Amino acid sequence: MNTFSSDDDAMDIAVRMLMGEKPIEDNVIYLDAEKALIKALKPKHNKLLYNNYPQSKDGLYTHELDFYNFTFSDPITLQYENGEIVGCQDSLLIEKGKTLQVRKGTPIK
Repeated sequence: MNTFSSDDDAMDIAVRMLMGEKPIEDNVIYLDAEKALIKALKPKHNKLLYNNYPQSKDGLYTHELDFYNFTFSDPITLQYENGEIVGCQDSLLIEKGKTLQVRKGTPIK
């Protein structure tokens, strides 16, 4: 895994990322996004609902990020018991020390 420290300047980080270096492996992000979605939707067919999310041993929690979010670039609508998540509009927000939030966005025209 490639890491970036606070001593690196923004331009150096940007260049290194353009050259293919990633501070976090893709599979870690994918697994964390799946956990966030399951936590938000609470699907009845899932036995594991990740009730402690965002805390996990193999997700983004170990990277001590202050803030991150997941959005769908596909115009899909996911309906669940407490509402819906609309792609290209809504997002799943994770802020350090807080619980997962479904943030409703503005419809794209």
